[in-house]
Parts: sequence; C-alpha cells; structure tokens
Amino acid sequence: MDELLNLISTETDKYYQDEIDTLLELCSIDCGSKDIEGISKIVDIIVSKVKGLPVKTERIMTENGENLVVRFNEGKGNKVILNAHMDTVFKKGDVLKYPAYEKDEFIYGLGSSDCKGGEVISLYSMIIACKNNSISFVEVKKMVRNW
Repeated sequence: MDELLNLISTETDKYYQDEIDTLLELCSIDCGSKDIEGISKIVDIIVSKVKGLPVKTERIMTENGENLVVRFNEGKGNKVILNAHMDTVFKKGDVLKYPAYEKDEFIYGLGSSDCKGGEVISLYSMIIACKNNSISFVEVKKMVRNW
C-alpha cells in the first residue's frame, strides 16, 4: 500500500500543471444542463486525454446530451466506479462574464469545485493508474454523466 501511495504522490506531482490546465479548460466551456454542444466539447476533451491508454471509451447520447463511460481493466476482479457530472447550472455566455483563472494555488471558475474539479481528479487518477499498471487487480469504470 505504501508503494502505491508513493506512486500516486510522485505521479500527481508530474501531472500537476496538466491537471490545472485541464481544469481551466473545462471551466472555460459553457456546458449548462441540456447544452448538448457544450457537453460534447467536455466529452471530446476527456476522450482526448485518455487516447492511447489501454481503455475502452463509450459515448452514450441521450436527449439531454452525451454521457461518457471509460473502462480500464474491464472484466478483472472487483469494480471501482469513478463518477462525476460535467454539466453546470450556468447559462450560455456566463463563462465569458466569469472567466476561469488561477490565483494563489486556487482555481476560480464556473463548475471548478462542482464538479469539474472532481472530474479532473478522477480523470488523472485513471491516467496514472493506466500508465503505471498500478491497479491490475480491479476493473475501473469512469462515468462522466450529464443530468
């Protein structure tokens, strides 16, 4: 367990700036509930981040927009689900009125703490696990949903 915690600590340091940049990017996209275009942009970004990793992605279109499921180690052992939503309650155009920014090691932006921050944390947890094959005993299913 200590080895895994050390790996996570080391790897998160390596990905820190990528995580910040990804969060700022996600917070700069209008993606209110039922904003199909905005939600699809978020899905595109997440899919691009896991491209080349040993994962299976599944985009599921609903009347309210897209959902995304990313699977790692499908069919192996116990299952872990990482779940986050990508829509916000803000109106189209609000990201221009309230642009995302970083100040004093904090990220300010629409959806930065609910739930785009959680989205980025679970995304990079999966990336780190995939690149280091550190959890080969469990299936990880990452679900990104739209309300």
